[in-house]
Amino acid sequence: SRPDVVPPSLADALSVLQDDMQPFSSELAKKIIRTELTDKCEEDGCAADSGVVEALVEGIGEVVAAASVGQVYKAVLPGYGNVAVKVQRPGIRGLVERDASMLRSLAAWVESIPAIPNSGKGKEKSKTNKRLIQT
Repeated sequence: SRPDVVPPSLADALSVLQDDMQPFSSELAKKIIRTELTDKCEEDGCAADSGVVEALVEGIGEVVAAASVGQVYKAVLPGYGNVAVKVQRPGIRGLVERDASMLRSLAAWVESIPAIPNSGKGKEKSKTNKRLIQT
């Protein structure tokens, strides 16, 4: 959805996709935050203060923004004040990995398509044009 990278018509279409995302439940987001912060500290061996984690979770308000990959909450972290908390949309990692795999397969297929031979009319024939896309 970056108009400096893609044509404006495509940027407009992509922004509609992003803008139409429904937020997922705040209770589910709180559960994700609680689980991930606790699990991460157990893996890393950090001394997780369960009181701070619970205070953060309880300080989470309404959704500030919802997008295709996740959503953002405004929260209060005791001793620090207002913070933004990003929560990844449940199941999105698998979807992104699947989509990336499909795009890699599509790119490999497109790269395997032979180039259309240069007819040579008015131009010098190129012996290097063996694929449609040169990489």
